[in-house]
Amino acid sequence: MALIFELVLIASVMVLTLTGLIYLIERKMKTYTHAFLLGFAFLMMGTMFIGAIIYMYFPTTFSLGIAVAINMVPMIIVLAAFFSVADNLSRGITDRKVIYLLSVSIVVDEVLMGSTFQIAQFGKFSSPLQGIDSSLNSVWFFYPMMVEMFFLFFVKVDEMSGSKTPVFLLPIIAVAALPPTLIDVSIWKYFSSLIDLTIAGFGLLTSPKSWKFVYSAICIAVISALIGADYLFGSILALSMVYYYSSTFAFSDLKEKDRELMKKTG
Repeated sequence: MALIFELVLIASVMVLTLTGLIYLIERKMKTYTHAFLLGFAFLMMGTMFIGAIIYMYFPTTFSLGIAVAINMVPMIIVLAAFFSVADNLSRGITDRKVIYLLSVSIVVDEVLMGSTFQIAQFGKFSSPLQGIDSSLNSVWFFYPMMVEMFFLFFVKVDEMSGSKTPVFLLPIIAVAALPPTLIDVSIWKYFSSLIDLTIAGFGLLTSPKSWKFVYSAICIAVISALIGADYLFGSILALSMVYYYSSTFAFSDLKEKDRELMKKTG
């Protein structure tokens, strides 16, 4: 019981950190310098989780040194690269790829977090496939990601100033709250799958064209979970989460307005 309490406490701090970074992307990121620093923060979190996984698999002084090196070496290299090009990073961002990379970083960090906490709670994975399966279908992956997606939705709605609420974003959050792969109990699988298919169907009917592909994929993922392909469910949902972030961040629209203003004034 004490271990669970400690893991929940640490996970809460990690989620709070990630929601803070998501807020900065949505509301504060304006230049490549901002993007670099945010990417750096995601990189440090990712290497921290990788180092922790290595140490938990091989708990020795040597592996602890490797874990520290995995965190420190990339930090030194990336900071050195940053200072060498810092003068060129102060301009406003015009490349949409920045958003995609940061969106991938959020989900990758959450997957690594799922792996780390799964190992801490249950021990080593028996195989790479079991590791991927457990990481993508872990309570430590789904619920932190659900909280972070809902947080971004809340921020998005708050900034819309009376515009139509994007309700089509809610179904993916709801599916993350009731994943059929979360508990290996038949009644849970069937009950949550039925709800998820209903929710995804609602998303399919109310969403724009690009999101219809996402919700179609989620329906396939739910059905795959029913036949035991849990890794496919987790993989599709993780990819859908990347799309959620990359398409939800308002940054690109704001930067387009900035570029139009620069053209008019300059």
